[in-house]
Amino acid sequence: MRACRSTREVVKDTDVIIAGGGPVGLMLALQLAERGRSVALIEAEREPPRRSMAIGITPPSLDLLRELGLDHVFIQSGTPIREVSVHERGRLVGRLAFDEVLDRYPFILVLPQYMTVSLLRERAAEDARIQLIGGTTVIRIDSHPDCARVLARNSQSGEEQIRSASFVVACDGARGRIIEQLGIPKPGFRYAPGFRMGDFTDRTGLGNSAHLYFGPERPVESFPLPGGKRRWIVRSDWNARPDLAESLSNAVTRLTGHRVDASDMLDESWFQPARALARAFHRGRVALCGDAAHVMSPIGGQGMNTGFADAALLARALDEALAGRAAIEDGMRVYRAARVRAFRIASRRAAVGMRMGVLRGTTASAARGMLIGALLRNRTTHDYLARWFMMRSLPSVASDARVHIRPSESGRRHAFG
Repeated sequence: MRACRSTREVVKDTDVIIAGGGPVGLMLALQLAERGRSVALIEAEREPPRRSMAIGITPPSLDLLRELGLDHVFIQSGTPIREVSVHERGRLVGRLAFDEVLDRYPFILVLPQYMTVSLLRERAAEDARIQLIGGTTVIRIDSHPDCARVLARNSQSGEEQIRSASFVVACDGARGRIIEQLGIPKPGFRYAPGFRMGDFTDRTGLGNSAHLYFGPERPVESFPLPGGKRRWIVRSDWNARPDLAESLSNAVTRLTGHRVDASDMLDESWFQPARALARAFHRGRVALCGDAAHVMSPIGGQGMNTGFADAALLARALDEALAGRAAIEDGMRVYRAARVRAFRIASRRAAVGMRMGVLRGTTASAARGMLIGALLRNRTTHDYLARWFMMRSLPSVASDARVHIRPSESGRRHAFG
C-alpha cells in the first residue's frame, strides 16, 4: 500500500478504514480480513446498544456467515423461525412454512441486533488484521489520489488523530453525516404508517412461530426472541399523527386475543419506515455501504441483510483494487449497479408487504384474508413466497461478483470472482 503523505503525524496506515462498527461495518471488516486486508474499524459507541433494532437474519446472510465460520455460532445463539401463521379478523387463514423449501437454512434466524454485533465483534477482536477503535467519532474524511485520511476524535479524552488508508468506507447508518461531507445527495421519503414495537417476556405459548394478525383496524406482528421473549409490533400512527391511544400491551391483547401484561415489557420503541437511495455510492476513495447508501422499510427484515450483501460485494471490489487487478472506478461501478438493483427489489418487496398489512376497513380485510389464504394454499405460490421472505429470490452476491467490468486504463479486462 502506498503511503499517504501528510505534514501532520499520521497514525498507522491500513488498507481500509471503516467508519461505523454496526453489523454491516463489522461484516465488511471480517470479509476484508478474510482476504488478508488490514482494517481499522472506528465506532462511536464503546459497547453495542441494547435497544430494539433488527432481529431477522435470512439464509443469504447465513451463507456469508458460513464463509466466516460463524453460521453455527449464530444459529446456536438465535431462534430459527420455520413457520409464519397468518390471521385475519381472528381466524387463521394460512401458514407459510420455510422448512418445506429445500435450503441449507430452511428458516429465518431471529437474533437481536446487539447480539449480532457482539458475536461479530468477538470474531473481529480475534483477528490481528482488524483494529477495533471504540468510543471514537469520525470528524472529517479527505480523499486524495493515492489515499484517504480520516480525522477522528476520542469521545472521552478529546484526543484527535489522523489515520490514513487506501480506502475509507462509511457504514455510519441512515443518519450518518459522512455522506453530507462527500456532497452526495440522498433523496428519500417517509411512509405514512408509524409503528410501536415492544419486547416482552413471552407467556403466550406461541413457541418459536411468527404470527401476523390482520383486521379492519390495524396490523400486529409477533416474533419469538431468544431467551423466552417475544416481540410485538403494532401500527400506531398515520402520517406522523398517533391514532392508538391505549398502551402497546392493551392493544396487543385486544387485537390478538393473547394476554400481554405491561409488567412483562422489557423494551419499547417507535419507528416510521422510510426509503432513500444515495445518488452515488462513492467519491474518490470513500465508499458508502449499508444504510449509509440506502434505506428501506424494515418490514420483512430486509434492510440489515441487504447491507450484509453490500459488504460482501464491496469487500471483493476493494480487494481487487488493492491487488491492482481492477481500477477502483470500475469496481465501484459494478458495486453500485449490482447493489442498487438488489435494493430496489428488496425495498419494493418491503413496501408491498407493509401496504398489504396496513389496509384498513372491513372490505379490504375480507379481500386480504381471501387472497393470502389462496396464495398459501397453492404449493407454487407458497414456495415462491417462502423464498421471497427468505430473500432467496434476490440477486445473490455470487452472481453479482461474476459481473465483468470494462477494461481498465491499462487495457486489461478484469472480473470479480
